[in-house]
Formats: sequence, C-alpha cells, structure tokens
Amino acid sequence: LGVPVVATSVGVEGLEVIQGEDILVADQPQAFARHVVRVLQEPALREKMRQGGMGVIRKQYDWDPIVARLEEIYHDLVRQKSGEEKPKALSAID
Repeated sequence: LGVPVVATSVGVEGLEVIQGEDILVADQPQAFARHVVRVLQEPALREKMRQGGMGVIRKQYDWDPIVARLEEIYHDLVRQKSGEEKPKALSAID
C-alpha cells in the first residue's frame, strides 16, 4: 500500500508534505526525470517516501481525523451559541 510520489510544485499546492521525505518535487523535465530515477534506484528512499506519504494521508485525509475536526467545530459552535465560550476550533480563523 502506498507509492512514492514525484510531482511538480503545482501538483503539491495546498498539500502539507515535506520535500525529500513525503514527496520529491521538480518543475523542470530533467530534474523530474532525475527524481524518478533516484526513487527507482534507492530502495531506502522509496520506502521512506512511501511511509511518509501514507502518514500524510492518514493524518490529514483519513476520515477519522476529518470527523474529529468536524465534531470539534460543531461542539465549539454549540458552546458559542449557548454563550459558554469562544469557539476554539474557529479561533484560528480570526
């Protein structure tokens, strides 16, 4: 499960990934090709990237953390509506 990813900077826009750990990024064709060859030739890098990428997916895009975050927002909104306190989940938006 999981594969190492080589992408362009446009392809990773908005993603919280770490270059060289979760993904390799290159915008020029020769640099992109070098990254692909490197991943194919270096099993340790390939495994590190595979695990890093899966960690990003589990942490940010798996349903469990998404649902937990939504529940936190809903609870904060209910507390705010009842006048208890300022919503914690929404304070980063201020």
